[in-house]
Amino acid sequence: MQLDKSGTTYPLSYRAAFLHPTRERLPGLRQRTAFLVRPGDALAAATSEARLLVAGADEIELSNDEERDALVLDRWLEGAVSA
Repeated sequence: MQLDKSGTTYPLSYRAAFLHPTRERLPGLRQRTAFLVRPGDALAAATSEARLLVAGADEIELSNDEERDALVLDRWLEGAVSA
């Protein structure tokens, strides 16, 4: 249904994402960064690759347990854990 509503503008967001120079820009991040991935995520390999481009970035594998994931993210935000 949402795809139907977007009509001809649907591909615009994808075009913008693919045109952005991600590999060139990620190494410039200077803030503490976490890349989140779920088991079976189709973008897991790309997420791991992106993490390697950011000095000191963490990769956090989430589960399907929202409470557990919330605790993991809270601890990361508090600086208590490095994934």
